[in-house]
Amino acid sequence: MKLTDRLIPTLLAAAAFAACSSPGRTDLEVSQLFADNMILQQNAQTVICGRATPGTRVSVQTDWDYASTGTARPDSIWQALIVTPAGSHKLRTITVSTADTVITFDKVLIGEVWLAAGHSNMAQPLRGWPGSPVDSSRAAIEHSRNLNIRVFDVENSPSATRQSIVVGSWKDCHPQTAKDFSATAYFFARELEERINVPVGIICATTSYGRGASWVDAETLSSIDVYADFVDTLGKVVPRIEQYEKWVRRLPRVNTQAGGLPTVYDEYVNKGNPALDDWDEATLPSSFENSGIGYLDGMVWYVRTVSIPQEWLGRDLQMHLGPIDDCDVAYFDGNCVGSTEERDSYDQSRVYTVPGRLVGSTSVRIAIRVINFDGRGGFMASHPDEMFLKPVNADRLARQTVSLAGQWKYCIAAQCADGQYYALDIRNNKLTRRMRPRHIINNDTPTALFNGLIAPIGGYALAGALVSIGETDVGDAATFRKVMPAIARCWRRHLGTDVSIYFSQITPWHYNGKAGFDLAAELREAQYDALADIGNSGLVSTVDLCDSTALFHTPFKWQVGHRFAAMAVAAHYRMGGAPSGPQPRFDDIRVVGKVMGLTFDHGEGMTFDNYDNNIFEVAGADSVFYPATASIDQDRMMLFSHVVVNPLYVRYAHSGSGSGILYNADGLPAPAFSNLPTYIK
Repeated sequence: MKLTDRLIPTLLAAAAFAACSSPGRTDLEVSQLFADNMILQQNAQTVICGRATPGTRVSVQTDWDYASTGTARPDSIWQALIVTPAGSHKLRTITVSTADTVITFDKVLIGEVWLAAGHSNMAQPLRGWPGSPVDSSRAAIEHSRNLNIRVFDVENSPSATRQSIVVGSWKDCHPQTAKDFSATAYFFARELEERINVPVGIICATTSYGRGASWVDAETLSSIDVYADFVDTLGKVVPRIEQYEKWVRRLPRVNTQAGGLPTVYDEYVNKGNPALDDWDEATLPSSFENSGIGYLDGMVWYVRTVSIPQEWLGRDLQMHLGPIDDCDVAYFDGNCVGSTEERDSYDQSRVYTVPGRLVGSTSVRIAIRVINFDGRGGFMASHPDEMFLKPVNADRLARQTVSLAGQWKYCIAAQCADGQYYALDIRNNKLTRRMRPRHIINNDTPTALFNGLIAPIGGYALAGALVSIGETDVGDAATFRKVMPAIARCWRRHLGTDVSIYFSQITPWHYNGKAGFDLAAELREAQYDALADIGNSGLVSTVDLCDSTALFHTPFKWQVGHRFAAMAVAAHYRMGGAPSGPQPRFDDIRVVGKVMGLTFDHGEGMTFDNYDNNIFEVAGADSVFYPATASIDQDRMMLFSHVVVNPLYVRYAHSGSGSGILYNADGLPAPAFSNLPTYIK
């Protein structure tokens, strides 16, 4: 981005905009969605927006000879329209200017832009997570260089009110960046770019968890009976939430180091000899919520002095802390000995090695800085025995341990708002005046993820959206059946009426209990049933992609990305092939005696892979299912059970882990399905 101005521009500290600000003049700002390396949707109208002094006239000029203007409103927001040409690999420029400021965006491409949204199965990066690998990730990362694929990661957080500011940046695709891209979105973009031969941009709006209702705006959500009163309730608490966030924003903002965790009072806590008598106490292990901290998105310092045996001096030690939610940095006598900086490492036990050269005293001071991004936070060990120090060596000393459980001093160092961190003054003990949020807004709050992640990208033209949600709604399939169409209605009103929206079925997993298998199956069946009320949509099956019920995140992200791409190529771009695996037509079921005949769309060349006698089931009027023998005749399946005299209902991949076996000629799997809507009962 080139900045042309007589004055030196100043970057806005609190506003999430790429900006050129000239104090006392037009103060031009442009949304971060518009930046160097962006990809714009071809043959479309895109709204470019930003802020400027009210009344400022803003001009937009493209190198394909399209020009438009906008005027900053009294609230400082300005908007202008860009009409884009056909996609190509030609690098473009866009210039935004006022009377005193010019901003030029370089290396712009025109192509296809897709939104990738949802929870951890969409958020999981190409490099994988500890204990949750991505199949073939190393090779994919090594060969990822492709300047025609670019990704914008939305860094916003859930919000009680609709946001207009986007935090994030466009990144080229190469090994240093692709490893952190959504694995599913990367594999989708890689295949799509190869198939349609134009640049592909991905806007990733993902988070770790959240109920489906959190992705819907208040207006649409109020039409669902169980949320009918929620809009009024939210309206009453929003002023209090805004009061809290306004207080937080008055605190000094924490500068986040590139690629690392924010640093807050590390030097002071470990070298400055803080007055710990003024700090509060907590018994560890415990979460923020189960201690005096309470609900907190922010950072907390924990400090404790422990005694170790004389014979440990000079020896390497191991510090065991158990799982910590979400991230942490650990110090031993003022020296950093380890950190865990992955946002999704909340269930990973921390084990840090302390070099023997640092073990010079029998009285040692341990300090841990814990960062919580959303939801619960703190030390999550299930038993105090998970927190201890021990020598690394293999002799008799290795059996000795010093417990790290028990009383620790703690001090809240920073609080979070708008996805940014703001530091409290721990040097002057001003914590007693910390304002606590009276109402918790997190990923489960209805409307919160729409407000924070989806609303801010409205107006940026898209081809479609890939959505991976539903895991948090297991156990409430009846409500989710209504929420899925609501998401489609809501997003199309804000992102474009012709946007294709493709969902993925949740993967087989126990969902924290034996009954979770059946509850998850009901959720998958509700997902399939909901397609009838959406239109211009589809469902990617993942029922065959978990080879172990211990894996919550399927490692085969390349398969999920491929299936999304096949759906887009066939259904959105009309370039041939099947958009999905076999889809049952429940309106064409024929029963002769004990035999049920079931017809499939996209069933050409249907076949079984490792046929399982228990994966197809039929039931009569009593709705009790029994295993059925299945046979295929072209695009039709015949189902038979000796037990069921007059079969009325059928289901597939419902029981147990639900591993799928039914594919069409394109190698695409059938989704889990049932014509008995058990989730309504």
